[in-house]
Amino acid sequence: MKTIVGITAFFSGGKGIVSPYFQQEGYQVYEMSDALREELKERSKRGTLTELATEWRKEHGFGAMAIESWKRVQADPEKFGDKIVISGIRSPEEIEFFQELAAENGYQYYTVGIKVDKEPLMKRYLNREDRSEDDRTIEGFEKQWNTENFAPEFQFRGQNVPACLAMADWIIDNNKDFVDGKLPDETVEQIKEIISQIEGMRRNAEGQAVDAEGRPIAVGKEAKN
Repeated sequence: MKTIVGITAFFSGGKGIVSPYFQQEGYQVYEMSDALREELKERSKRGTLTELATEWRKEHGFGAMAIESWKRVQADPEKFGDKIVISGIRSPEEIEFFQELAAENGYQYYTVGIKVDKEPLMKRYLNREDRSEDDRTIEGFEKQWNTENFAPEFQFRGQNVPACLAMADWIIDNNKDFVDGKLPDETVEQIKEIISQIEGMRRNAEGQAVDAEGRPIAVGKEAKN
């Protein structure tokens, strides 16, 4: 079964901790922000990720990151195959793009959201060292937080993570801290259960999730408890 899974979360919300569990089940992962880095490298010119993302959104609308990411996935079908994770969705229009793409091309599409409250999110943001282009200050955090919450002064960027989380088929609660450098068992079980459900379902012509025998399956808000 051809499947696309979109992962949506706030910056520093934990996308990178979820993807490896999908990879264990044969999924290939594409980080949407890599489309920006690859484009800047191809252009061999200076610029920031934010400037390029703004340029793309002016050209393609708020679904631009999804469009550009999918172009790169399509360019390497041998690598990505039929089980694909798109990580870094932050716009409802990006979800809608993949929903339409899946319906038109014989894929199943699901959105997995990762929830983290503001306080632990800020702590993780300030402690991260893997993205040199980010402003690792409280002021930088607040700007990013407002951007991804669709605050009026940043709406031109089109990022609205709360709306994406509301559209998700499943939500992973990632508020708990690591234990001895590892995810809490409860969080791991959430991730594995979601993957198990995705592997065992499909969508019918009406877009409703069903099992292999066509029986409806509760997903999203109904399946989180």
